[in-house]
Amino acid sequence: ACGTLRSWVINNWATSSESDHVTCGLACHKIVEQKLTAAQQIYGQQLDSLNTSFLQKLDALQSEKDGVMNENRVLLDMVKALRLENERLKNGVFTAAETTAADEKTEIPDP
Repeated sequence: ACGTLRSWVINNWATSSESDHVTCGLACHKIVEQKLTAAQQIYGQQLDSLNTSFLQKLDALQSEKDGVMNENRVLLDMVKALRLENERLKNGVFTAAETTAADEKTEIPDP
């Protein structure tokens, strides 16, 4: 339709009436409006799709981050426990069970 309209304008504009010009302008406007509406629908759908995809990826990353943060907390707790244990052993503070086990392993030489 647009090609036909273009041909009509090229071939008849100079010799046509003002009324024909108005009719032609309205036809052109209608064609442009239809194409614009179609483009808006297509781009709107593409934008919605991209937005949905982005939000899904963002949710996945947030979940992954939460998992890593939980693992990090567990590791930090383990490091704290190991530091406390190391400090306890450096200071020579032993539990009764550890002392008994150490005594059992210690060989007393015969006199």
